[in-house]
Amino acid sequence: MIFYYKLIDHDINKMQEFLDFIFYEVWMKANTHLNFTIDLFNANQDFRDIIFDFDNATVGKSQKNWKKLFVTKIKNIFTYCKNLNDDEIKKIKYWYASNNNIRKSCNKQLSPVKYEELETFHQLLAHEINDFYTMLYDHILDKTILESKFSSLVNYNNEFLKINNIGICPFCGLSEIYEEYSKNKSAYDHYLPKAIYPFNSVNFKNLAPICDKCNGRANKGTKDPLFNLQGIRRKSFYSYSKSDNLDFSILLTIQSKDMNIKPEDIAINIQSTKYHEEIQTWDDIFSINERYKEVCSSNSQGKEWIMKIEDDLNNYNISFKFLNKLMYKFNKYIYLKTLKKSYERNPYAEKRFLKIPFLEACKKAGIIS
Repeated sequence: MIFYYKLIDHDINKMQEFLDFIFYEVWMKANTHLNFTIDLFNANQDFRDIIFDFDNATVGKSQKNWKKLFVTKIKNIFTYCKNLNDDEIKKIKYWYASNNNIRKSCNKQLSPVKYEELETFHQLLAHEINDFYTMLYDHILDKTILESKFSSLVNYNNEFLKINNIGICPFCGLSEIYEEYSKNKSAYDHYLPKAIYPFNSVNFKNLAPICDKCNGRANKGTKDPLFNLQGIRRKSFYSYSKSDNLDFSILLTIQSKDMNIKPEDIAINIQSTKYHEEIQTWDDIFSINERYKEVCSSNSQGKEWIMKIEDDLNNYNISFKFLNKLMYKFNKYIYLKTLKKSYERNPYAEKRFLKIPFLEACKKAGIIS
């Protein structure tokens, strides 16, 4: 990715605290209790109130009662967990912790569990967990069911965009995403896909706004950032890294002598001293190399960039027509250098992070005279 998002402190993160409580204090201690009762939540009055409210909700005629189903699923999982032995409890605790530590999972420091492995461990339990966490995201989080306790996704999105206000998708740098004052909101991507990895469907360290192209089947879709198609473990960028910037550079070479540049004429090399493996994963998931070539060879972008810089250079040099040829060339050099500095002040606007190396490659290839 071309930059990191910043995590925000928001009440909606209490949802994860609620789920942690259910997991550790209810499910993982199920074998120490005879039955599921609301008293299992006595250690946290807010959480107890939620369970009481949900368990006593009336079923509406026009919609499925997600509150009742929420509690029913908790009870079902509790029942299966009652029969787990100490070693099994230790294993599932490790899986839960790993799947919710997105940063360390992306860095290959932890090994998160997939649903297929969880099914081998306990098929019925895996199915209940899948249903529960899918329901959380699809029918609980995006509704007003828990808004009074944990705020809403709409409010979270508004606060998120006040801090993360670049307006460009960080996973490609090519497409816009909705900004603070937009009426709509961009889709939130489960970076570790919720169809593959259990336990983290509403963990906001695993959720990030993404553009439609990156989120589509042709690019990320449900691809696994942690394993390639051969099943080999790999490092991946973490959307919320605390690093100030990403240490990489984009180098282009162009095998063309005119503006009729085709994708096959372009070679793109994204270099880094720290993130070689992460960049390979990034390219594989989001088709970065291919998409950058398409941009650079398109009439509306790459070729337009060349025409614009040629027009600007011609206009710039007209004002120095009274100078000798040496001064003419010198001012042309100064113009290009100044233009590059202005791009670097905001590298994400107008795809400048890609435009600069592309125009430099065009100059080396003799396309820009």
